[in-house]
Amino acid sequence: MKITLTDKYITGSDIDLTPKMLGILHQPKLIDLINNNIDISSLTNFFTIVEHTHWKLKKESFGFDNTTKFQVALFLEKEFLEQKKFFSGLTYALSILYDVEINNILIEKIDEEIVLFIPEKNVIIKEDNFELLLDTVLGMFYITDKDTHRSFDGRNWIKNTGSEREEELIAKFEKRLKKKDEEKRLHLSDYINVVVHLGKYTYDYVLSLTYWQLMNSYNTLVSLDGYKDMLGYTWSYKFNINKDDNPHWSEKAKIKQKTIDL
Repeated sequence: MKITLTDKYITGSDIDLTPKMLGILHQPKLIDLINNNIDISSLTNFFTIVEHTHWKLKKESFGFDNTTKFQVALFLEKEFLEQKKFFSGLTYALSILYDVEINNILIEKIDEEIVLFIPEKNVIIKEDNFELLLDTVLGMFYITDKDTHRSFDGRNWIKNTGSEREEELIAKFEKRLKKKDEEKRLHLSDYINVVVHLGKYTYDYVLSLTYWQLMNSYNTLVSLDGYKDMLGYTWSYKFNINKDDNPHWSEKAKIKQKTIDL
């Protein structure tokens, strides 16, 4: 059986992964996330770290490292629990996505295999289905491979002396650049604001959307608005712009289809 995840994302429907023992994933509405003080990053950071870490292991070993994404996830979850980062780990994200209490998500050993077990939802997350869960969740929050690795892009500073003073200066520059990056970054409220005003929607309507629906609306509206601006420049005698330089907005708004086998 095939499921087109894109159709689930765009309608905000629950995603039934029961045939793979992953139960039903709920796509939370913006209003629910905001009312419960749930930051989007608290749901996505763990999955992006797993994806990037696994990619990096493969890259640095030229593809010879056989560590799986599930093994990376278990290791990171253990680290987070030991560091008492309870609201950053996998079990916390799963408690939101499956709408269960975090204490009802168990890490157990079944048939000599470590699994995450959610009894009330009949969910068993293990080696052979974790990657499907990972891909589904990343897609649910509009995260692409490019977005995943961009979050970890570092600047390669050239160290000339290796002195303590040089390390201090590099740390200071990094802090300053990080602050500038943060100031440029759009937040959830910025995306809501743009969609409300460009799309001429009410705040109540936009808050009833899922995060995927919000981001898709944002990108489509911005593409349409940019297309209209360029169209005006194309028609104006003041600007020498070729029509081919302004492809129709629907080309940029086209959604990449994502289908999975269950």
